[in-house]
Amino acid sequence: FKAKVPEIPVIIMTAFATVETAVEAMKAGAFDYLKKPFDPEELEVMVQHAAEHGALLRENRESRFSSPCISARRRSSP
Repeated sequence: FKAKVPEIPVIIMTAFATVETAVEAMKAGAFDYLKKPFDPEELEVMVQHAAEHGALLRENRESRFSSPCISARRRSSP
């Protein structure tokens, strides 16, 4: 899923948390990692941060492709 829609943050939740699985999840592109049982408020904050991060990624992507400087640079590239 991350390969198809990279700007959507992924939060991994697991009952079998280890440092190794957390590192593996983050290397695979997870936005964050949550160990069960978890505090619902912690999840709420994490989801809010993930949503803000996703919005920033979309905004950045859209501004990159609509910038006149970048468009002109692409036209002049070999």
